[in-house]
Amino acid sequence: MRFFGIKILHDPGFYFTRFVGIAFLCYSFFLTSYAEPVGRLRVVTTIFPAYAVASAVAGDQAIVENLLPAGVGPHDYQLTAGDLRTIQKAQVIVQNGIGLEHWLERAFKSNPTLLTVNLSDGLHDSLIRDPIHAADHHSADETKHHEEGNPHLWLDPKLMIRSTTNVLRAFQKADPTHAAVYASNATVFVQSLQKLDQELSSSLAPLTNRGFVTLHDAFAYFARAYQLKVVGVLETTPDVSPPPRYLGELMRRMRQEKVSVIFAEPNSPKRLAERIAADLKIRVALLDTLESGALKPGEYEAAMRRNATVLIRELGAATP
Repeated sequence: MRFFGIKILHDPGFYFTRFVGIAFLCYSFFLTSYAEPVGRLRVVTTIFPAYAVASAVAGDQAIVENLLPAGVGPHDYQLTAGDLRTIQKAQVIVQNGIGLEHWLERAFKSNPTLLTVNLSDGLHDSLIRDPIHAADHHSADETKHHEEGNPHLWLDPKLMIRSTTNVLRAFQKADPTHAAVYASNATVFVQSLQKLDQELSSSLAPLTNRGFVTLHDAFAYFARAYQLKVVGVLETTPDVSPPPRYLGELMRRMRQEKVSVIFAEPNSPKRLAERIAADLKIRVALLDTLESGALKPGEYEAAMRRNATVLIRELGAATP
């Protein structure tokens, strides 16, 4: 049968086959239009500071996912099945290094082709290995920890600038097609870090002789960068109660140095800090270690500025 010169077939199977083929093409087009762009670099980060650097360098060119949820510290984190799936899909992982993410060893076995970059790469000459303490008490964990170096290097923006170079090089190696984009993004982030460092240097300059105590040995790099005076720490090993002899020596030094404030941390117990502060009739305030945080642009710089505001408020009221 012909219709306007076109031969019309009576076989229903012919039309069904053509219909299925057209429907499949339409569905494929729909998925392609709304799915994630094919070929984007996939990056996984371990902690908030690593995410801050990686997401800034990536911009819109890569997909960056962070493992640790907000409010969760990295010291005793346990990987989930979802974390392992995320790592298996990634081409690059950005971690702090210096023994902070020991729980990642299992994950590396699940993705042997993963390109690993450490924020601490090339920073060995700048690592702090001498712990802040108030007595000669050192636990075995503390000694091992400081042989590798204090891991909280992200609290110095100048070191974060060097870490940005590490991440940039890794992204350019994994995705050379977009090397120039990553370089441009890194330049913008470095400029933001330089501005932050200049602001903190200026605003914290009057506090150089004001002593304070922190919960953990997390602020050594921050104190060194801005010439602040950390008299001691309450816990030389996180979540391990210090012996009475150590606390007695710490309190003696706090009286001697006229310490007026103990800085606890937002996501850690404050009972010990509050007890010592009550005995010495001083204040307790909060400083953020930035181990976790909101995963949004500019949050690292904002959190560092919030810490500076707290220091100025608390130490500015102290008697030199």
